Amino acid sequence: KKAPFDDIRVRRALNMVIDREALAHQVLKGFGTPAYGFIPPFSPAFRGIDRIKQQGFGFNPAEAKSLMETYLKDKGKQTLELELVIDSGEVPETIGQFVKAQVENNLPNVHVSLKKITWPAMLQMAFGGEGVFYRFWWNIVIPGEDLYFLFYFPGQDPPHGFNLSCYDSKEFLTEYETAMAGLDANRRYQGVQQLEDIMIRDAVAIPLLHKTFYFLEKKGITCPVNGLLKKPYIYSTSSEN
Repeated sequence: KKAPFDDIRVRRALNMVIDREALAHQVLKGFGTPAYGFIPPFSPAFRGIDRIKQQGFGFNPAEAKSLMETYLKDKGKQTLELELVIDSGEVPETIGQFVKAQVENNLPNVHVSLKKITWPAMLQMAFGGEGVFYRFWWNIVIPGEDLYFLFYFPGQDPPHGFNLSCYDSKEFLTEYETAMAGLDANRRYQGVQQLEDIMIRDAVAIPLLHKTFYFLEKKGITCPVNGLLKKPYIYSTSSEN
């Protein structure tokens, strides 16, 4: 809702100017897998890396540059200054520096400054509705397609909801109700893919990476789960390892 991100050309340009494969495999050395869309690879609704790379946010700096130049011309601007907020730590700082370099190297008229804050301050900013351009991450610890869209769900903007992107789309809401109402799993997965298509078309956010966490559990022993969507601990009742 806030300029310049209220213009889809800016959002699409920033999405297409980032080489996610280089980030995942060369910079972070396998820390995660490239996210060209919003559905994680462990989901039955995931279409495969090649297909989502083609349909989603593939690396296309030439088109990104064209979009940004058109935007700047229409707005009567020569340059665009952006501030990217990141939380402290080696990984977020590495990602922040990479994004800054990608944007500035491929979009010569765009300059990115980095602002580092603590993770608690990041949460307060994001859920207080003050976030504009920042790196955010979360863990999904409960399998459920609805959680893929938690932070983009229209009509639930912070500070009273989780729509951190402030996304607004009646089409998305209609498709969401249809997708989640179905009892047939395959139809639900198709509906989830349609929701992802809408989000990609609207360039709701800039997905960078998907990461799968593995936990070894032993029966009767608590296992910590680092996530915002569940209690700090879960209990293993089935594993025999």
